[in-house]
Amino acid sequence: MVTATLNAWASEMGIDQQTLERRLVRSGYTRPASGWGQVSFKKIYVAIMGDEQAEKIRNLKADADRKEREEQVAKGELFPMAELEPWLVQNYVQPMAAIMGSAPSTLDTRCNPEHPEIARRALSEWFEGMVKPALKTNLQKPKL
Repeated sequence: MVTATLNAWASEMGIDQQTLERRLVRSGYTRPASGWGQVSFKKIYVAIMGDEQAEKIRNLKADADRKEREEQVAKGELFPMAELEPWLVQNYVQPMAAIMGSAPSTLDTRCNPEHPEIARRALSEWFEGMVKPALKTNLQKPKL
């Protein structure tokens, strides 16, 4: 079995000794109370290569996730927010705002047939005071 001190391995590998020690601990090896002493090549190999293997796995997973998103976009299952947001505003928010904005003049006689001007004023105040501010507030982009 090939062994050397942690300092010798760190020097040979061109890695800081504390970094190598952290990698050993991350790889599941516990530091003996008396210090590392002689460390086997196998432990050093696992500490160094284990990080590379984990990075390879992370990269493979990221590539798979990216490919899956691209396939979902191609199938029309997923939409980029930059395209979806204007479409939602144009097709849903603006028409609903227009309908609600016309509510005072279209609902006034239904709400108060004898005095539609009072109903119109109340509905207009409601729209200007409640609906418009809510639309403006809720349509602002959140700060991330």
